[in-house]
Amino acid sequence: MYLDHFNNLLNSYTVENGLGKFIPSKQGTYRLTFKSDLVVNIDALDNSGVILIYAEVGPVPEQMQAEIHQALLQANFPGYETRHNTLALDEQKNAVMLVKPLLGYDINIVVFQKSLDAFVSALSLWRQKLRDGQLVHSADARKDDAPCGRYIRG
Repeated sequence: MYLDHFNNLLNSYTVENGLGKFIPSKQGTYRLTFKSDLVVNIDALDNSGVILIYAEVGPVPEQMQAEIHQALLQANFPGYETRHNTLALDEQKNAVMLVKPLLGYDINIVVFQKSLDAFVSALSLWRQKLRDGQLVHSADARKDDAPCGRYIRG
């Protein structure tokens, strides 16, 4: 039942946005491409009721792994530019990832579309920051502005 809802939701989204009907991969992943280079993966996690939206932001530069990790922790602090998504590190790919879990049981097409639009916008923003080397610098600039920052930095 849940997987049927997920498939109907995604097919409604793709048809409404002129993308046609999508067929998932063998693993059940839907892959959508926005702006020609923003690849977004969408999975239903078994029958848990969770829809997972995720994408690779970009590779982690070898010489900046510690700095990137710290910047991601700061960027995920509530109220910053992740737009209610989460930045993470994929150690196997050595890449920065953007992730958004949604509870699929209660979601409708309007909520799904808004969530996906915000996700794509955040993906574009963070990809550009990573390419321009601004990821670390923008997090450093916000250290003193962070609410409760003096408590969590020690």
